[in-house]
Amino acid sequence: MLFGAALFLAAPESRAPVAVRIVGVVVFAAGLALPWIGHERLWRMFGWWVAHGANPMRALGAVVLVGGLALVFALLPALRSG
Repeated sequence: MLFGAALFLAAPESRAPVAVRIVGVVVFAAGLALPWIGHERLWRMFGWWVAHGANPMRALGAVVLVGGLALVFALLPALRSG
């Protein structure tokens, strides 16, 4: 939740303020929703991923990596010629 709030607050200074603000809200909401998902359901979701082998985990890892790099790029200060 703290990371989502930080993204939300940093959004106006980023290269893509709308996208960063949306990601911040989604991360914050996911943090709020986590306690209501429950321990048992989380373990069932984890079991589903493990049962499908390594390829879905690799694909998800690639998506997360690309999304993280895009977020870093959006949060870097804009290059100014001068």
